[in-house]
Amino acid sequence: PSSPYTMDPRKPGAKRALEAIWDEAIRLLRPKTIHFGLDEIDMVGFPDDPELATRLWETALPILSGIAERHGVRAMLWGDMALAPGEAVDAANGHDPETARRRRAAIPKGWQIADWHYAARPDPEPFRKSLQVWKAEGYEPIASTWYSPDNVRSFTLAAIEEGCGVLQTTWAGYTSTEKAMREQWP
Repeated sequence: PSSPYTMDPRKPGAKRALEAIWDEAIRLLRPKTIHFGLDEIDMVGFPDDPELATRLWETALPILSGIAERHGVRAMLWGDMALAPGEAVDAANGHDPETARRRRAAIPKGWQIADWHYAARPDPEPFRKSLQVWKAEGYEPIASTWYSPDNVRSFTLAAIEEGCGVLQTTWAGYTSTEKAMREQWP
């Protein structure tokens, strides 16, 4: 991209670079699960183009899947970019139903989906929809909560009702610096 924030998986050498980075991280850390992210694949340095973002997903996911398979680890990614408005309580950044469906279709079945939603609602019912979408399509959703008590409680109750796990998320801004962490204390 025009800004060195993310990697363009279409470029020559991208696959080798991704494999080298992940091979080293997996060798050193010996994880059972690796989280590839993919929610910011087109956020900085790329044009605002849902079709391009979808093509980036379709190009990157086979590379990432190969890395996970080669190392025998589970794979996870953020789910917001593959949910259309109306398929979740919030954070449905898949633009429209067809784009979201194409992105979900590119994800290998069985992957864990960190289904993050930060809405603060007292009722768990609105949180069930996205978990149900992921489960119906062969994925393992993990309710990924924020710091608001109404979000944590309601989304956790929805996860229990749907038989899903829970992940407590944190956020330190777009850069992993001490300054960013202090500014993003919640």
